[in-house]
Amino acid sequence: METLPLNINGDIMKILMLCHNVPSPYRGDTLRPFNLIKFLSKKYNYKITLLCFKKKGSQTRECEHTLKKYCHVIPPVEIKNRNGFISTIMHTIKNTLCLQNILSGNISFLNYYYSAKIQDEINKLLKTENFDAIYTDGGMAHYVYNNKLPKIVEPLDAISENTYELFLNENNRLKKMMHWMQYIKAKNRERQYQQKFNYCNVVTQKDKRILQPQFQISNVEVVPNGVDLSYFKPLDIQEDFPSLIFIGVMNTSKNINSMHYFYNNVYPRILKINPNVKLYIVGANPSKEILQLSSNNIIVTGYVDDIRKYLAKSTIVIVPMKEGTGIKNKVLEAMAMRKPVVTTSIGAMGIEIIPNENIVIADEPDKFATNIIELLADERLRKNIANNGRKLVESRYSWEIVADEINAQYERIVH
Repeated sequence: METLPLNINGDIMKILMLCHNVPSPYRGDTLRPFNLIKFLSKKYNYKITLLCFKKKGSQTRECEHTLKKYCHVIPPVEIKNRNGFISTIMHTIKNTLCLQNILSGNISFLNYYYSAKIQDEINKLLKTENFDAIYTDGGMAHYVYNNKLPKIVEPLDAISENTYELFLNENNRLKKMMHWMQYIKAKNRERQYQQKFNYCNVVTQKDKRILQPQFQISNVEVVPNGVDLSYFKPLDIQEDFPSLIFIGVMNTSKNINSMHYFYNNVYPRILKINPNVKLYIVGANPSKEILQLSSNNIIVTGYVDDIRKYLAKSTIVIVPMKEGTGIKNKVLEAMAMRKPVVTTSIGAMGIEIIPNENIVIADEPDKFATNIIELLADERLRKNIANNGRKLVESRYSWEIVADEINAQYERIVH
């Protein structure tokens, strides 16, 4: 029988959890906190209080209802959905000049997720509730920098690396200046993560190598992402052969760039050999340039209720990422559904893969196309790679294993 984690007084562990958005079993950047809440509560009986933002107009009632099975949910605080460049600048400048922000000594300026209302709510909770520790994602860390409770922050990726790449590659002067300011902000945040928190968790060794040498502090740990193996599993659905699938929110620059790279440099080579290969682009908010790719061969679905159905009927999952850090959940989910994955080295970053055994890696367009053509021609090879991919996620990348590692961290810092 497993021993439940107790605080120093022998009581069940009580945690305050802060998230930049409502944790969801469907949304990429909040999958992790959702599953940590689920498994820390179910397996270890943690008492978790969740406080988070939600985008104005977003439909989160179903997620909130599900979360209430595992934790106490404080009503989320609405934040405006600032998609426009000018809107984001005006909001962040306003936050920079906010008196409460200045007096707090918070050097992480231009904070998108600053709210006096949520700061007051956090202060009230910390005074009235006897929490043992705090969990926060990177976007909310500034609210508890100076609190003395044991704390874990999960920035997950080395954001400064991403923002510096954006700065280098941007030609528009105003946007370039904004990326530089975001880069400085990210560096400040990363310094605070390491100076103010007991553990700073990232998902890949590369992110750790970027962060840890900067400040000579040894609290950066690699705790990879996971996948819900009971949800993402093989389904008995007729395959639409031959077909490829790319999954992602389709208004983000990384996903748009990935599709342009594949469409312009890889897909034509495949069609020369097999003109019947379909491409499914599945994900919410497709940009105008993605919608324009639609054709007889290319299906742009927009938002779908259940991506598993599309994964199940596709022959090969493609992840042609050329930029970014961190583990790509879409790779783990495809492997869990026993689908062969062809990706770049960046797409497979942080996953303990064996190329050509449980995944196919191709960093050049010609190789990417050739590998897909070979897989389409060899059903046995597809099945071998798919079966080995499922075995890998079962042994290393379940959310339960991730929750075990987070629980071990709390036991070390609370006791």
